[in-house]
Amino acid sequence: EAAGWKVAAADNWYGTVPATTVYYPKGKKAAGEQLALDLGVARVQPADTDSDMSDTNLTVILTGELD
Repeated sequence: EAAGWKVAAADNWYGTVPATTVYYPKGKKAAGEQLALDLGVARVQPADTDSDMSDTNLTVILTGELD
């Protein structure tokens, strides 16, 4: 939110993700890349719409320790 993005929801992700990642649905690659840039996230990938990822909104999965 501090970077100007609206946070629609927060939840726990169950699965394996190798690093913090911004996932984007079809047609929102540019927005996903911008969010990753704003957050300092190096990894950007297409959303896995066969999972619980949104097919309309960006998804950020954080990994590692949170301070």
